[in-house]
Amino acid sequence: MYKHLVLGAGLLFASTALAAPVPQTKITSNGGYIVVLKDTVKNFESHIEWARSVHKRNLAKRDLDERTYSGIDFTYTGSNHFNGYAGHFDPDTVEEFRSSGDVDSMEEDQDWTIGTIDVPESEADEEEEEEELETRDITEQKNATWGLRSISHRQPGGDNYIYDENAGADTYAYVIDSGIRITHEEFEGRAEQAWTAYGDDHEDKIGHGTHCAATIGGKNYGVTKKTKLIGVKVFDQNSTTTSIIIEGIAWAFDDIISKNRTGKAVLSMSLGGTYSPTMNRILKNAARHGIIPVAAAGNDAQDISKGSPSSAEGVITVGAIDSDWTVYEKSNFGENLSRPRCDDRVCRPHQRHLDRQEDGHIHGLPSRCRPRLVRHDCRWHHRHRQRQEAPAQERHARQDLRRPERVTKLDRQQRQLTTRIK
Repeated sequence: MYKHLVLGAGLLFASTALAAPVPQTKITSNGGYIVVLKDTVKNFESHIEWARSVHKRNLAKRDLDERTYSGIDFTYTGSNHFNGYAGHFDPDTVEEFRSSGDVDSMEEDQDWTIGTIDVPESEADEEEEEEELETRDITEQKNATWGLRSISHRQPGGDNYIYDENAGADTYAYVIDSGIRITHEEFEGRAEQAWTAYGDDHEDKIGHGTHCAATIGGKNYGVTKKTKLIGVKVFDQNSTTTSIIIEGIAWAFDDIISKNRTGKAVLSMSLGGTYSPTMNRILKNAARHGIIPVAAAGNDAQDISKGSPSSAEGVITVGAIDSDWTVYEKSNFGENLSRPRCDDRVCRPHQRHLDRQEDGHIHGLPSRCRPRLVRHDCRWHHRHRQRQEAPAQERHARQDLRRPERVTKLDRQQRQLTTRIK
């Protein structure tokens, strides 16, 4: 028997009024490799010792530069996901690894560079600090942004956001991004700097992670105003690698399991790059463990199957709509869940207050849509976790809530919003 589900088709909708193009993620090879071991490998340390000896032997044999071929940079370990490692190896070492009976797969590591966030100073800042959003009767937020209004209304328009005052309580959003400025007043002490790939440096230097966290659970602009926000810093400034992102995902995965947060935790990924089988593999496994991974779709007018994490099985890939609920012409497409696009306000990483964004700046970024789904999922977890649905059942139930007729101007390709699945 087939059931009609409204899937967000990976569509990324954006404001037609935007004057500036959306910043893109640039991906380049860095000469590194990600190595995944087979599940049958029982002695991980023994394999690591062998791999290091092969690397050392080949460097000495060919008098190669250790600065170019640094060897194993870090390892992936844990009972919840694959074991493996990442590093820089010479061609002969790479071939020996490929022929090893212990190795399940290898892929080239990639450098990721995202467009920086343009947050202009303006004379309106003081006005915005005074223009606090009013909350009335604890469940109605007046003068809400249109994105919030869209979530709680069946038609465009209206000036309020209706919500459960306890939405998000006892739920967790792991924000895999550039860090979170936890002292920002939007977070009310609910944000935590939990993990970083850069020593003790948790600072959000570009504002991307702080904005996304506020979009998920900010006191004024978040749907789930009680959720806890867990900062997982994988970007330093605007750069990272595939291997580092996977390391951050692996840490979050293990942390959720060890703290018994399955069924009430979401992985938030406002990022996207080239297809990575290793990244997709760990996210698929996370979903099977009851963790909901959520990713931005992108706006390259291409199928989300060409990129990661958007193409991973079990991931809910987020698109957006304009304020009149029309489709952005460059949005990516595929089979996933659609949601309203992002706010027109943002938390600055170095300020304690909120600022309105002008047209052509931050509110056109594809990653801004994804946090709205994350926070909605946190609200869903809070209200429905007692049902103990399996992850797939839970995703399907949420997808049933969507209505394709609400989104207009769909072309033939974009009509994948409505999909038949078993």
